[in-house]
Amino acid sequence: MNSLSKKLIYFVTRQTGSPHQLAGGMALGLWIGMTFPPGTQMIVAVALAAILQWNSLLAATATWITNPLTMPLIYPAQIALGCWLTGIPLHEIVPDSTQEFRMMVSSMDYPVQILVLLLLGSQASGIALAAAGYYLTWEIVRRYGRNVQVRPFHGGESFPLETHPQILVKILGEEGIYLSSADSPPYETMIRKNGRIH
Repeated sequence: MNSLSKKLIYFVTRQTGSPHQLAGGMALGLWIGMTFPPGTQMIVAVALAAILQWNSLLAATATWITNPLTMPLIYPAQIALGCWLTGIPLHEIVPDSTQEFRMMVSSMDYPVQILVLLLLGSQASGIALAAAGYYLTWEIVRRYGRNVQVRPFHGGESFPLETHPQILVKILGEEGIYLSSADSPPYETMIRKNGRIH
């Protein structure tokens, strides 16, 4: 496992929320990063993540899939994907000479055509990347995420992180529990009967 993978795992598993909330935040951020224009991505990602109750930090971070280094590669690829989806030959969009390019740009239809192809390509690539990001994040949380360790009354029995607090309250009452991870010391928390974890 390389250092980049380790950093990704470390970052994801330090976030709060259920596996679905973390994976949903990542997927949302990737989709927005591939479909929304720069300058609006993080704002929209955080707002939608808050509405959907997904992880806002993962959503905002994932939007950086498009940045000044990747945009020159991603946007032309999305236009090419739009051409493939619509059956338009790429050579009809990409001119072979400067003179042909000037003629295309002078046409009122050319910018609209480019925009439509970009929108189609961005949606297709955004949905595909979001699905992959959701699955990858879910697997990271499932394999490396934290478990709720119950001590001492239940002999260290573990409950999955996605277990709803109200269910734990019914099982444990108001006993103290520990939230721990594989590489960090546990810290004590309490569960109230209203279902909130502190």
